[in-house]
Amino acid sequence: MISALLGRLGVRASERRLVARLGFVHFVLIASYTLARAARDAVFLDALTARRLPYLYVGVALWTALISSVFGRLSSRQQLQRSLSQLLVVCGAALVVFGVVLRRYFGPVPAVGFYLWTGAYGLILISLFWVLVNEATDAREAKRLFGIVGAWGIVGGMAGGGLATLLGGLAGPESTLFVAGALLVAIAPLSRNIIDAGSSRVLVLPSLDVPPPDWRRDRYVMLLSALFLVGGLTASFVDYQFKVVVERLSAGNLKELTRLLGSYYAVLNAVAILLQLVASSWLLRRLGASTVAGLLPAGVAVGSLAALFKPALPMLLAATRMYEAGMRVSLAKTAWEFLFFPLSPALRRRVKTWIDAVVDRGAEALAGLAILALGAAHLDNPRFLGSITVVLALVWLFLSLRLRSAYVKQLSRSLRTLVLEDPEPESAPEALLIEEALRLLDSPFEKRALYAFELLERIDPAALDLRLGALQEHPSPTMRARALGRLADPVHPVASPLLATLAHDESAEVQTAAFRLYAARFADADEQMERLAASDDESARAAALTYLVSRPGSTDRDVLARVDTVLKTGTQAERQAVAMGLGRRPRPSDTHQRLVQFLADPAPEVRREALAACAAAGVRELVPLMLPLLGATPTRDAARAAIATFGNRIVGTLGDVLVDLAAPIGLRREIPPVLAAIGTQPAANELLRVPESLDPLFRHRLLQAQNRIRGHDASILFPRQAVRAALESDVEMLLRLHMHLDAWDDVEPSRARSLLHASLAERRDAAFTRIFRRLGLLYPAKEIHVAFGALTGQARRTRAQALEYLDAVLLPEDRRLVVPVLEEPERRAVLARSLYGIVAYTPESSLAELVRAHDAWLQACGLYVIGAKRFSALADLARTALGHETALVQETARWCLVRLETP
Repeated sequence: MISALLGRLGVRASERRLVARLGFVHFVLIASYTLARAARDAVFLDALTARRLPYLYVGVALWTALISSVFGRLSSRQQLQRSLSQLLVVCGAALVVFGVVLRRYFGPVPAVGFYLWTGAYGLILISLFWVLVNEATDAREAKRLFGIVGAWGIVGGMAGGGLATLLGGLAGPESTLFVAGALLVAIAPLSRNIIDAGSSRVLVLPSLDVPPPDWRRDRYVMLLSALFLVGGLTASFVDYQFKVVVERLSAGNLKELTRLLGSYYAVLNAVAILLQLVASSWLLRRLGASTVAGLLPAGVAVGSLAALFKPALPMLLAATRMYEAGMRVSLAKTAWEFLFFPLSPALRRRVKTWIDAVVDRGAEALAGLAILALGAAHLDNPRFLGSITVVLALVWLFLSLRLRSAYVKQLSRSLRTLVLEDPEPESAPEALLIEEALRLLDSPFEKRALYAFELLERIDPAALDLRLGALQEHPSPTMRARALGRLADPVHPVASPLLATLAHDESAEVQTAAFRLYAARFADADEQMERLAASDDESARAAALTYLVSRPGSTDRDVLARVDTVLKTGTQAERQAVAMGLGRRPRPSDTHQRLVQFLADPAPEVRREALAACAAAGVRELVPLMLPLLGATPTRDAARAAIATFGNRIVGTLGDVLVDLAAPIGLRREIPPVLAAIGTQPAANELLRVPESLDPLFRHRLLQAQNRIRGHDASILFPRQAVRAALESDVEMLLRLHMHLDAWDDVEPSRARSLLHASLAERRDAAFTRIFRRLGLLYPAKEIHVAFGALTGQARRTRAQALEYLDAVLLPEDRRLVVPVLEEPERRAVLARSLYGIVAYTPESSLAELVRAHDAWLQACGLYVIGAKRFSALADLARTALGHETALVQETARWCLVRLETP
């Protein structure tokens, strides 16, 4: 019965032992603390008055900060379970001692000392317990388990309140301290073993050699601190006004005061447990932790306003205090714990201790000082105090709203850290940057050397000029050409190299750069180039032809005559050189039309050079002739790069080819990468013209291109309705494929079964990837990609953090669709049936659906299994597949029928 109840509450079998231990320890902790707190308030209000509370707020803050600092130093290098166990024994013994002292020496001094001790020990114990809960669970487990663990604490508060009412009314408040102390000592052994030794849930302590993080400058920690500071100030003002009212109602009777406070805490915890059990998990899943945390300041603001306008009704103030305290120990408490999950484990313990011990108590101290100042100025009347409370509650609500976006950003940073993504490098000093760039110039890796060249051009061109001579011997032709290109400036102070040396470089790119350099410096350039064009050296002729064709002073008639000659009798190298030169002709020019002939050249090298020339010339009319080269392997990359240079001028043409069913599928598959390279909003719009394709590769490239555009420019918009429809289709496909795989998991292994199972798994993984690609079109692409990487890994905490990020960033309709499918694999069958009406498959029904579907590969695999396993009842499906448009399916269907007809 208990197992069934825990299952309905979301506790899995592997978690029950942990939840039981955490729940019981929390129950006893809160019961004991409630007993002590009721005795504390009763003793203090009897010995002194509520008017003295502000002084105690300041004292408790200083005392708690001191105690927590000492305890933090003593416990920072040991496991939390051990620290908690030791502290329970110390605090239990201290409560018993205070019980004896207060019974024998009643008066202001023992009352104040006990108030100070209670304010410190309870806070540290509960804070330490929740840090342990945070470290023992991950973010997704917390949404299921925190409510249950918290409910045990609320029940403990109810039990403690009831016991305080009984004992306080019969024997006075001192008797409750003996019970409270005994409870703490009793659970010390259990608290030492809450998490089983060797469990993955045990946190590995950071090395002593690792310096602590500088968390005080962290913006998220600062916002958290501000939130809890203002929240503590607000709660202290509400609490002070409430206790003034309670003191007036008790008329100075100690037993009546104890009974009233005990009854109040009992009712308070009854309300809290209803909130915790009925609303906690549902609200956290629906609204998220940061939104749920905002319900507390919103309610306090409303209640304080009502009490301000109706000061004659003390129940309004009592109700506001009960709402604040009830939410603080239930919904808000659970939601606040989630705010610490984005912090690293080492940082989490320090920050939580800082907030619980210093910020919270510091807020009480500030509130106490403020109340004292108001009293000295005779402004501590209910209306003025109520006005301050309303302002504080509104500021608290504002900070809660600010925290929502900060929480998502912190989750993103935490997720990047967990998946071991390298942090952004810090800017290096310029001197070191120049030194490293000069070193990289000599790198044999072309990309590194070019990066260094371009960097030095920007930050230290003088140092680069001193290396230009040496760079003419660089192993990379591109680097040699870049060095010569820099020398081509007529005003450049460095002397130019000899033409005879450069003209015989093995690279045509270097030769062309050398000739341009020579032409820029010497008046006899044309004569020298004509002489080289008639030489016996083919490479020199090619370089000279490129210069002569591209020379601005040459007429179109002379260029066309030279082009005709090369087309008739020129070598491949000469045709490449002329194509390059045509691309460099000034625009407009009739000579550019001759590139048509080079696009049809039999040599792939010439066609690639012609494509680059078309791009350089920018002649829009040549694009239709360039498109067919996209479908040919030798020219595919060059065609992609060349066509993309036309930008928005040709996206309409590309879109027409994309949706043209008569166009070859091989060509249509190459259009999305070109549109992705263009990367503009019109290019993105063209990608959306295509209806959902049945060709898996085409569908993948369409989505991949959309993601590339979105990743390059986050301002590019994709229509939410269309993306959402495709996302839902992918989720349905993912669930359907999971159901197919479930049908084949227990089938006896064979070659046919293995092929089908592997193919289904591949399609499932592709559907999973598509879901995140779709999400990347609607949400921050980089963060979605990181979440995808985390969810494909095996680390439990990393997966949980990724799911928590998705839960926080996705809109409600997307969250309800995607997150349950990713988070709860055991409920996929239920989700498939409830969302899409997909019922569990048998092997036969799985095969029947696969063969009737539109995935040709899965159809062929299904037919292969039908034949191999001899599913005779499915023979009609094989006969129908004989007329399939895909040859693979036809051939497999024929083989299947032969197998079925063979005895």
